[in-house]
Amino acid sequence: MSEKQLRFGIVGAGWFASRRHAPDLLRLTDVQVVGACRRDQQALNKFCDHFEIPGRFADFHDLLQSTHPDAVVIASPHALHHEQARECLRKGIHVLVEKPLALNSVQAADLCQIASEQNRVLAVALNPPYWAHCHLARQWIAEGRIGTLEAVEISWLSSAAALFGKEPLPEKMPGVVRPTSFRSDVSLSGGGQLMDGGQHTVSELLWVTGRPAMAVSSTMDSVPQDMRSSVSVVLDNRAVATLMGVADSRIGARRAHSTYYGSEGTIRIGVGPFRIVLERPGKSPETVEEPEMPIIPTPVEDLVRCIRSGDAPLGSPGHALETTRVIEAAYRSSASAERLA
Repeated sequence: MSEKQLRFGIVGAGWFASRRHAPDLLRLTDVQVVGACRRDQQALNKFCDHFEIPGRFADFHDLLQSTHPDAVVIASPHALHHEQARECLRKGIHVLVEKPLALNSVQAADLCQIASEQNRVLAVALNPPYWAHCHLARQWIAEGRIGTLEAVEISWLSSAAALFGKEPLPEKMPGVVRPTSFRSDVSLSGGGQLMDGGQHTVSELLWVTGRPAMAVSSTMDSVPQDMRSSVSVVLDNRAVATLMGVADSRIGARRAHSTYYGSEGTIRIGVGPFRIVLERPGKSPETVEEPEMPIIPTPVEDLVRCIRSGDAPLGSPGHALETTRVIEAAYRSSASAERLA
């Protein structure tokens, strides 16, 4: 006997949902997308026409009341995540929320508590728990293949200035609908590049190492709407980490590199496509290319799996809470940093 189809709603039928979560949902045979919401009616119709979604709502509450979803994907502007996820969880609806889980640790902890009380799955679409190379790096570190972790360097440079309203959007962009300018409004974005793409670098550090942060300091080009940041973290075993992010690089291609230094070796990660290399003194390097890496479920697949099985999601709310705490501390640190000019 086949399992009952799960009824899904999409909250924030926008650019990113059209690129990632909606296509992932439509590939699943045990899922039915029953509705989507967005205030821009023209963009909503374009989104729903493309993905053949029947329910179309300008109001989030109308979506919940009319479609009675089992689960929702929340891909709305950052500042709306807490309120929308909170209401869904309280109504007994499972939730996959785009990063960030919330704008601050109080909101994030609130969602963790409600999900636990309601016995509902709350998953967060931070990339590292859903990236195969991060799983491999996490495994190698846990197995002690580089010995004791001593230091970490993670850098992400991208050309995303248009998303932050710093320049016009390109005429041609991937996705069914074009992105909005919410990132240029701090009341909606909650910050700059660190609050946005920087979530993934902090997540990678904490998730791959499996270690909590004990101290955080940072510098940014501008607070709270940073485009460039450098965050220093001390982990609980005294390993030190530096996370560098640039969202307004003039080179279009993403340049991202991660290096994990241990007492007995080094793990190096690069992109385009992803590649991971294990280097140890006196041994030949071990290289694993992206096609050779294990298959990891997408955030949507993971949410459905957890609803069916009762397992905890890879992108767990606890991990998202710890990520939020580090980012919150980084903004506090940069706001109080001494400026020399």
